[in-house]
Amino acid sequence: MGTITRIAATRSGKVLLALWLLALLFVAFPVAGLFQGEFLGNLAFIVLPVGILLNISILLAHHVENGSVRIAKAAWIAIAVVALSITLYGFDGKPNSDIGVFLAWSTLVLAFPSSLLISLMFMGISIAAEKFNASGIAMNYLALSVTWACFIAVGYWQWFVLLPWLWHKWKVRRADPAASAR
Repeated sequence: MGTITRIAATRSGKVLLALWLLALLFVAFPVAGLFQGEFLGNLAFIVLPVGILLNISILLAHHVENGSVRIAKAAWIAIAVVALSITLYGFDGKPNSDIGVFLAWSTLVLAFPSSLLISLMFMGISIAAEKFNASGIAMNYLALSVTWACFIAVGYWQWFVLLPWLWHKWKVRRADPAASAR
């Protein structure tokens, strides 16, 4: 509770907490679906808006600090695991399963904008496979898991390695005007 209080001490922290509360509100939506028999569909639906809210909160968390990055990281990893779980549970074994679309959109959102590079890479692999008359990449549990891991690894690197490094560099240059002249 002390971390939450420290986060809420600033205006940016209050916005961050509002984003997290909104994300929790979205998560409450599929819980209501438990009583209507639509839990999985509702859970799949909320991954996209929650992913967007978490990405915005990660950007803001680096500004607020005070432990907020750890909370944002835990929430981001949790929604990524939920996306993989829905994908693996919902996979029906068919070569053109629609669950691949869900996986593509959820990982695209979670790892945006670096996910666009991974999408281009997968598109290049697909084009190369067609050029060599290969039947393409079969959709199975392993392919879905590897696809998820590629997107999430790049997203994790982007949000929790590159962004903190860039943020630190920016703060150092801002604090030392002589450093920006170099």
